[in-house]
Amino acid sequence: MLSEAFVQFWVAAVIGVFAVMTLSLYRRKNEHRAEIPAEKIFIPRPFTAEELREYDGTRNPLIFVGVKGVVYNVAKEWYGPQSSYNAFAGHESSRQLGKTKVGREETNADWTTLSPEHLETLNQWEERFLSKYIPVGWFVPDGAYYTKGQEFTH
Repeated sequence: MLSEAFVQFWVAAVIGVFAVMTLSLYRRKNEHRAEIPAEKIFIPRPFTAEELREYDGTRNPLIFVGVKGVVYNVAKEWYGPQSSYNAFAGHESSRQLGKTKVGREETNADWTTLSPEHLETLNQWEERFLSKYIPVGWFVPDGAYYTKGQEFTH
């Protein structure tokens, strides 16, 4: 049988390792918060189509994409200039994402009139954005948004 001292030693060792790991994670979490400069902390706010254009990766280092009215801060390697999905940067891009259409013809246009198949695709894109990116605001449609959405086929 194992001696009582041996068991106590191992129980104390496990508790000690757990305590050190917990304190380390707590300290790292708080250090991370302190490292974020104030100008990098973005308070969610509304964006018009014109304001959103400023966040296309060329005029501003931040890149934002609107999906179903929510504006996300996205990755430069995917949405930056010369990147695969740059056509979506700086726009409310729900129609293109739903149609899996790369281009800017249907940016900032009402997406609620998409076909059920396109809405299903758009919902998958929305899930992807929610799992990967931080929301920084919401898109504020103007009158042209709804008019433009009627110009396109579902």
